[in-house]
Amino acid sequence: MKRRYDEIMDRIEMTPAMKERLLEKLSSVSPEAPGERAPDGELPLERGKPTRPLWKRVLPIAAMLAVVLAGTLIWRIFGGTTITDPPVPTDGPGSQTAVGDPAGFEKYSSLTDLEKAVGFPVEELRALPFEADGVVYEASGTTARISAAGEGKSAVLRKAPAGRALSNAVFPEMRETEIDGISVVLGGADGRYSTAVWNRGEYAYCLELKDGEPEEIIAEIITQTLKGAGS
Repeated sequence: MKRRYDEIMDRIEMTPAMKERLLEKLSSVSPEAPGERAPDGELPLERGKPTRPLWKRVLPIAAMLAVVLAGTLIWRIFGGTTITDPPVPTDGPGSQTAVGDPAGFEKYSSLTDLEKAVGFPVEELRALPFEADGVVYEASGTTARISAAGEGKSAVLRKAPAGRALSNAVFPEMRETEIDGISVVLGGADGRYSTAVWNRGEYAYCLELKDGEPEEIIAEIITQTLKGAGS
């Protein structure tokens, strides 16, 4: 233990004046008994009690300072750092996950089962510019999704309560138009649009078409789809 104290003290540079003041201070705290003198390097204690070496007194203080300094260093390195989960990526049009959709969709065997799952009526896709090989009904939370594919093309219709953003895709050409009295935002390029977003009543809609279609085709899909029995 004495050797450890010596090693610590060797690292502390003190001038003769500092050493003298330190010894005077320690002597004033615990004065020597009359006629007694403590050995060099030891602190005088009360009469009748054995003296304790100086290193036994100072070593705990040095250890406490080391802990404080180490803690301060660690805080400066790591303090204020917040570890968060990485953001979940969102794919573009036609993806399995869209903005506002909870991750993971569950399939249903019919439109009726889909409506029961989300708790509101859902429209069937109509007037598609291709012959669909089949239709898939899915839901995640209160987001309904209907997908149809055939002849190398595909269409996806999503519906959710109003206020939910169902697409954040950005296209070279973005324009707002009116279809059957509804304000619709189209996104695409070169006169072909692959995304149409609109609100109707209490619900938000998003229509996505692979490779895009002219505005008149999209207008016909929206018009005929919204005329469905579930609208």
